[in-house]
Amino acid sequence: MLSIAGIINQTWATSWTIAGNNTDLFDSQWQQDDSSNDMTNSSGTVWYKFYPNKSLTKGTVNFKVCQDHAWTTAYPTSNYELSIPSDAHYNVSISLKMLDHSVSATATRLYAVSYDGNSNTSGNVPAITYHANGTTVTVASNSGSLARTGYSFGGWNTSADGVGTNYTAGSGTFTMGSSDQTLYAKWTPKTYTV
Repeated sequence: MLSIAGIINQTWATSWTIAGNNTDLFDSQWQQDDSSNDMTNSSGTVWYKFYPNKSLTKGTVNFKVCQDHAWTTAYPTSNYELSIPSDAHYNVSISLKMLDHSVSATATRLYAVSYDGNSNTSGNVPAITYHANGTTVTVASNSGSLARTGYSFGGWNTSADGVGTNYTAGSGTFTMGSSDQTLYAKWTPKTYTV
């Protein structure tokens, strides 16, 4: 059992660093001295690291949490195994509790929101963004200056023919579901007075 002095000593370690086998997640492989994987002391006795929007392949991520950039003290004794169920983007969070040296990790699947110019004649669609199920998404503005000859840009729609749900560019919101979402540019024909 860890003594109170031991808890205090390890709580105030210079650093706790995650070292693992997945370069897509950790940007290195089993590098206990890679400071980009240093954890943050979030509540006195819990150390925490958050990896946002990581593109990961299906499989198992193995890792340990190392004290002060060395293998001398590392948890868990056996590698922690984090299952990645499918090729996708994920938010990954890893924590270490000082009271019992327990390591926990979660990988939250993210879903893509992509944009389609829908017959635009110039400009570029906004970049793809990724969001967790149940989170609020604010749709992109017309940041790439999409245009279509003879039409005015009228925001985004869930259907290419414009009969789906409309969203105001840059301010419309929706709740992300559990599948990818494509939004299409909505075009309104220009009218001319003769």
